[in-house]
Amino acid sequence: YLVASVLDIVGGAIPLENRPSKANHKPNEPHIPHPLRNRIAKDSRRAAAALRNCIADTARGVAGADASQRLHAEAESIRHWAEQNGWLIPAAQITQLAANAEELEGGSEHDVLLPMGTGRVWKLTLAPNFGARGEAHVYLENILLVNELFADDWRFEGVVDDSDGLRIVTSQPFINGRMATEDEIAGYFAALGFSREREHTFRRADGLTVADARPANILCDDTGAIIPIDVHVLAAVSIVADILAETEEEESAPVPTAILDVSATCHMPDVLEMPYRPHIIGVGKRGEFPHCYKLGGTSCLAGDVIGEYSFAEPLAIGQKLVFTDMGHYTMVKTTTFNGVPHPDLATFDPATDELLVVRRFGYEDFRDRLS
Repeated sequence: YLVASVLDIVGGAIPLENRPSKANHKPNEPHIPHPLRNRIAKDSRRAAAALRNCIADTARGVAGADASQRLHAEAESIRHWAEQNGWLIPAAQITQLAANAEELEGGSEHDVLLPMGTGRVWKLTLAPNFGARGEAHVYLENILLVNELFADDWRFEGVVDDSDGLRIVTSQPFINGRMATEDEIAGYFAALGFSREREHTFRRADGLTVADARPANILCDDTGAIIPIDVHVLAAVSIVADILAETEEEESAPVPTAILDVSATCHMPDVLEMPYRPHIIGVGKRGEFPHCYKLGGTSCLAGDVIGEYSFAEPLAIGQKLVFTDMGHYTMVKTTTFNGVPHPDLATFDPATDELLVVRRFGYEDFRDRLS
């Protein structure tokens, strides 16, 4: 066996050090406390798509139920997903946010806050509805469609369960500008390939439609740029499916890298030469468990990568990983490239539970191999 430790976790969409194991939380605490930070746009798109799919699955499961049953099932689905995936915002943090924020006019869909010094407007849907059409999955679809169409920065921030009920929280950049004129709005959408269908509604040839495109919902900033801030995008099922598919592909591509204190090139060169994928106790192939990582070594070699593995829980810095069947060729082929030290050699007697360190390697071993 070769016992490794996780030294650092880099890359990926969500900083994994902020997503500890459930075992690290007391029973009555939220699974993952939300730090009320702005999520990066890529995280937001992934989460909005994932929650939308979860809600849609729930809706199919309660098809035919009465309205109160459907609303209850939807709310429980949203709450459970947010708790399990780290997007549940404690109500106390929203209260704290509001205490240091200017309240803006939000209309019939949102409470709108402008926290001091953030440069972003925070929107909270008014319970029990989610947006103008009331359905949470439609509200999330609108965020995804708006992002796709206008390349804006409207982000899903999470879900809060406060005294008013379950609410979806989003944020947008604060725009210092004026309301766009009707002519400016018409020209803007014409340039995007839309034609006016009726007042405040524009339609593209593929059927994609933008509604509620009125001056109060579209701003013109100091540079003359037109910026939609609260419009409704309606699209055929096929268009929504394509956008969700693109989001899922984006999600599946990058994985975070866990840097270990063992190295493929220094300690297990068969990984690079054969190639060979060593087994780790309790760990699966990519996709077998929900949390995927690329495992890398500490040398400067770009190819110092052991492989991609998946884990039932997020990795934590300091966590031990146990590689099995590492006796073959491991010690006879090791190097001290970059001065990376060899692991200690130890024996373990299961009858007495005794661990005996036979040899430790230090700087002298590195020096003596070179001179």
